[in-house]
Formats: sequence, structure tokens, C-alpha cells
Amino acid sequence: MLSLRTQSKTILHALAVMLLLGVLTLSVASAQSLTVVNPNFSAVAVQCSGGWAQQADPGGTCGGPDVPQQDFNVEAGIGWTFTPYDHTAPGFGGPGVTGPDTGFNPPSFSGMPFDEAALLQNRALIFQEITRFVPGEVYIS
Repeated sequence: MLSLRTQSKTILHALAVMLLLGVLTLSVASAQSLTVVNPNFSAVAVQCSGGWAQQADPGGTCGGPDVPQQDFNVEAGIGWTFTPYDHTAPGFGGPGVTGPDTGFNPPSFSGMPFDEAALLQNRALIFQEITRFVPGEVYIS
């Protein structure tokens, strides 16, 4: 028969393992509960006839100026914030969305699980606030 001390150590070890498994389970549950809205940029259709558009500068439309423009920031379900296209900045470009086989000339989407993709040019940003991250946790998608 095991001594009381050995039994206590065994019970404490088992409790520590159960606690660790509980923490790992919570970590996985937390990681699985993170939500990225519209992760593949396909929730909002590009309205411009060419199949691609950059974020609208105030007053910009599918007719330009300079490039096709659409205000993605006001579209329901977009989930992302696009910095505006600035036609006064040096060089062309800004953030936007493109479909496959457009004049923007993206790589093939063949075999991909999406039919639109974000585009970034010049000093463009597209961002989304994702909450519920836990410091020190590992997140796998």
C-alpha cells in the first residue's frame, strides 16, 4: 500500500494535470471563438464594371478620378476599414478589392476558396479590430 505522502503527491499531480488540461481547453475555446468579419473580402460585391475598385476618395465613383472607386467603408458586412484613395499622393494606388481576371491583373484565383481579394498599393491600409485575444495564447486557424 502507498504511503499517505505518496498518495497525496499522486492526487496533487493528477489535479495539476487536470488544471492544465482545463486551461488548455479554455485556450482552444478562446482561440476558436475569435471572429474575423468577412475574412476573404467576398461579402461585398465590387460595383464597378471592371470588377475591381479602390477605396473612394471623397467624391470618387466607378468613373474615377484616375481609377475605379467604391466606398467600401459604408458597405454593410465589409468588416474592414480601408484608408481612402488619395489621388494627390505621389504615385497611384490605395486599398481596394478585385475579382479574378480583372484589369487590375491579379494572379489566378483558380482553386482558391474566394472570389475577391484585397489589394494594397502605395501607402494603403486595410484593418479590422479583432477582440478577445488572450496574451500568451496560441491561435491556429
